[in-house]
Amino acid sequence: MYDSSEFKEWQLKMKEKENEEILSNQVKKKIEIELANDLFKEARDEKLKQNQMNVEKFKEFMGEKRQWRQEQELEELGSKMEVVREVRETRHNGQNEKNRLVRENHKLKQQMKNEIRENIILK
Repeated sequence: MYDSSEFKEWQLKMKEKENEEILSNQVKKKIEIELANDLFKEARDEKLKQNQMNVEKFKEFMGEKRQWRQEQELEELGSKMEVVREVRETRHNGQNEKNRLVRENHKLKQQMKNEIRENIILK
């Protein structure tokens, strides 16, 4: 049998051992939390970098798309301006042709009048 002093000593040792285990578990838990926190920060930073790269790629893509669209609009504008130029030229040529025909008709009319006068005078 054990006497009370041995029991108290044993009880004290057990308490110390239990406190050491609690302290050890707390330290272990703290280390695990710090590691998890570090891993979280690394993952977050990596995700932020990836998102930033995606944003840059998207901006580049949109810039290229905008530039392509502007080039297409310029080509379309050029085509429309060419059509307008051709229409104006056709109108101008049409007006010139009309004026030429009017002058030619006027000349023919004058010639016919002169021929009629000559025929009348000769008769």
